[in-house]
Amino acid sequence: MGGEWSEATIKFESAGEVRTMIVLSDKRHGFYLKFIDHGDEPWLSLGDQKLLGHNITPDDWEAAAGLFVDRIQAFSAVSTFLKTGKRSANIEWIRPDALPEHANH
Repeated sequence: MGGEWSEATIKFESAGEVRTMIVLSDKRHGFYLKFIDHGDEPWLSLGDQKLLGHNITPDDWEAAAGLFVDRIQAFSAVSTFLKTGKRSANIEWIRPDALPEHANH
């Protein structure tokens, strides 16, 4: 692989509800974000829809390259999540069932 990557799981708890954001960074592709509102289908960050059919392996799993966003977008989304526990409106989000057949998430 040879790339640099890291990941974090962030939890937001309020009024007995827990929401989670998973952040995966890849030096070459940017940041992958997964928003989980427990009991609901997850939301995935959407960077370039044209790259959804191209899977990459930033660490020990595969994800569609189109799910990665740039640093500024990721920072905005994580900041919004830390403050409100909600998805940022500054980036597009997609549900896993809307991905092409062979796109990993």
